[in-house]
Amino acid sequence: MALVSFNTNALANFYAEKRHISKSLCNGQFASAGVTAALMAAAGLEGHEDILGSPFGALQAWGIEGGRDLLTRDLGKKFSIMGANFKFLNAGYPIHSPVEAATTLVAKHGIDLARIESIYVGMPSTSMLIVDNRDMHNICLQDMLSAALVLGGLKLRESPFPEALDHPLFSHLRPRVTLRGDPELDRDQPMGRGAIVAITTTDGATVRLRVEAPTGHSSRGGVSWDDLAGKWHEGLPECDVDRLIALGQRLEDLEDINELLDGFYTRNH
Repeated sequence: MALVSFNTNALANFYAEKRHISKSLCNGQFASAGVTAALMAAAGLEGHEDILGSPFGALQAWGIEGGRDLLTRDLGKKFSIMGANFKFLNAGYPIHSPVEAATTLVAKHGIDLARIESIYVGMPSTSMLIVDNRDMHNICLQDMLSAALVLGGLKLRESPFPEALDHPLFSHLRPRVTLRGDPELDRDQPMGRGAIVAITTTDGATVRLRVEAPTGHSSRGGVSWDDLAGKWHEGLPECDVDRLIALGQRLEDLEDINELLDGFYTRNH
């Protein structure tokens, strides 16, 4: 713990950057710090026995009131990894539910995109702030939702931009998207990833759909191996995905982690 803590104290203001470069760097740095610390500990290097609670330790540095209780609550009973979520779209995560809701409504009701008068998107306010009119396309709700409707969905590996910008229906839809913090969702899931979408057409008809969480979210019961195979075949075409899936299914019996790592080598390696 002591060996890893010094490498993982990054500030979360990287969410405000334009291109997510330092966010990607920080997340990779966190993982690298954990692996490095494990290797150092295995080699016999030591750190302080109580890097969290000792004087000048992490809790004192962070100034968290009751921090020790917060850190140890449900220790050994609740495992955060069980709340891991899988992305199936190349877009900021708060955008996934609105895209799912809007494309479902258009398909279910046979809506002509040219006759859409307005698209209301409601989110928990915390999520809305992350994706409202951002400079970077794939974390901008207005851009990605309009592109998803024009193209009939979004891919995992490919970006719809800049090609979508030249589509006449994109310029028709983009100014008609209104994003708001929704009181209903603020009450029910203030830190959630759900969304409410209402589409109004030129004849005055409105259809509405609420999605509690996007496909792949842990609250929906996880995903199947077939779903994961589809995701990874699209996202990792250069890897032997079938082998990775087979290894993942027997991960608890895997004796050598290098066998799993070798699966990420390209097919032509």
